[in-house]
Amino acid sequence: MRRACKGGGSVTGPQLAPKPRALILAFLQLASASRRIQDTYVAIVPLRPARFVTSVYLSIRMQLWNTVLQLSLLAFTAAPTAAASAWGFTDATVSVQTKGAGVGSGLKETIPDNKALTKPVSLGSADTLKVTLTAREGSSGKRAHQVFLLLQDPETGLDISYPFNVKENGKSKVELTQKDLPVQFLSLTEPLDAKLLIGSFGSAEAYNGAAFKLTVTRNPDQPVPTVEVSRYGKLPEIHHIFKEDPQSPPIVITLAFVAMVLGTLPVLAGVWLFLGANVCHLPKALKASPVSHAVFLGSLLSIEGIFFLYYQSWTLFQILPAVAWLARSHSSVAVALWVRCKADALMAFGKSGRYWIYWQKCRCD
Repeated sequence: MRRACKGGGSVTGPQLAPKPRALILAFLQLASASRRIQDTYVAIVPLRPARFVTSVYLSIRMQLWNTVLQLSLLAFTAAPTAAASAWGFTDATVSVQTKGAGVGSGLKETIPDNKALTKPVSLGSADTLKVTLTAREGSSGKRAHQVFLLLQDPETGLDISYPFNVKENGKSKVELTQKDLPVQFLSLTEPLDAKLLIGSFGSAEAYNGAAFKLTVTRNPDQPVPTVEVSRYGKLPEIHHIFKEDPQSPPIVITLAFVAMVLGTLPVLAGVWLFLGANVCHLPKALKASPVSHAVFLGSLLSIEGIFFLYYQSWTLFQILPAVAWLARSHSSVAVALWVRCKADALMAFGKSGRYWIYWQKCRCD
C-alpha cells in the first residue's frame, strides 16, 4: 500500500491486515506441531517393513496437507488485498487562460481517467494554469486527504508540489501562474513533468501518475530573474533617521487657551458675589493670620509658575518633585486655615466651643 505525501513522496505500508496475518501464523504453528508429532512417531516406532511403509505414507500425506494448507491460506489472505480499492481521478481538465483575453479563448484539454495527456501544455508569463478533477476511491467520488499537482524537472529531479482545494464530494481545483513557479523552472527549455498525487488514510492504494507535460514560455525581451544567495561579508551602511524633538505649539494657540482660562475669572467673581461671598472679611483674615494666607496664596501662584516653566523648558521629572512639595504645603496650610476659621465661628458658643478647639488641636498635634 502506498500513500501520497506532501512533496511527491510515498509511504509504503503492510499488504496484509492484522487478522489474516494472525491466522497464517496460527496455521503455520499448527503445521509445525503436526510435523513434530510425525517425526516423534517415526522415531518411536521400530523400523519394521510394514510400519516403515506406513510411516513414509503418513509423512508424504502430512507434507502434502501442509503445502495445500499454506497455499490456501496465502490465497485467502491475498484475495482481499488484490480486491482492495485504489485512488484515482475522473472528469479532469487542464486549461490555460490569458489575462485580458475573452472567455473561451484559452486552451482547455480533458485528461483521460488515470492517464496522461499526449499533447504538452504551454504556460506563458501572462497565463493562468487551472487544473480541475474529481478524486475518487474505487468508483465513487470522495474527498482525499492529500491531492497535489507535482511539477518536476526530468533532468535535475527538482520538483515542487501545489495542493488542490478539495471539497467533500472529491471535486478539486488548483490554479497557478509563472509567479508561483521556482526561478529554476523559468529558464528551462525542456518541458516539465506534471504528475497527480492522490491518497488518503486506509488500505486504498494511492495514485501517483503523470498527467501532462508543461512547457514554460517566456518573453525573450524580459531577463530571467535570478536568486540572490546570502553570503557572509560586509553589509551596506545603515543610516539612522532619528525623530525630531517635540516642540511647543504656535504662540497663537497658546494665547487662545490663556484667554479662555482668564475668561473664566470674571465668571467666578460674579458667582461669588451672587452667592454672597464676604469679601469685607478678607482684610481681617489677612491681619489675623498673615503667614498662613501668604503661604496658601503663594503655593497657588507657585503651581501656576511651575506649569509655565514646564511649558517653556522643564521636563516632567523636573516638575514632579516641585509640585509634590507645593501640594503638601498647600494642603497643610489649608487645613490650618480651616481649623482657625472653625474656631472663630465656635468661640461664640462659650465653653463647649473651647472644648472643641482643644480637641481639634490635640488631633493636629
